[in-house]
Amino acid sequence: MQELRLVAVSEDGTYLVLATAGRGTRFTLPVDDRLRAAVRGNFSRLGQYEIEVESPLRPKEIQARIRAGETAEEIAATAGIPVERVRWFEGPVLQEREYMAQQAQRVAVRLPGESSPGPTLGELVAERLTRRGVPADEIDWDSAKR
Repeated sequence: MQELRLVAVSEDGTYLVLATAGRGTRFTLPVDDRLRAAVRGNFSRLGQYEIEVESPLRPKEIQARIRAGETAEEIAATAGIPVERVRWFEGPVLQEREYMAQQAQRVAVRLPGESSPGPTLGELVAERLTRRGVPADEIDWDSAKR
């Protein structure tokens, strides 16, 4: 690997001019957010910038699609990116979805003709599914945002 040295900065500050020792071949290096992060020693942000630059989907878009119920595999296939890049943003959103499903199960349902709150939605669903032969251990709750 050849070592480069800084020769100049463009007038507008958008790129650096670098040169090799000896023959002095010159190169330009754009001054972007990744370079600024590296110079500041903020190496944890470099991976984030790489994902933002290389992915056709921004992190916010990936999370919105996960909230809407898409899987990491579906998003990766559609966007043409590795599934690992999608999984980077998946955890917190899956926790949100789980929390919302738990909240829904705890809601008290008022049955027709009654004035006081009745059983919870979770209890009603479990009872009705059990009556239809669905084993309780096969009941799985999830949520999705439209």
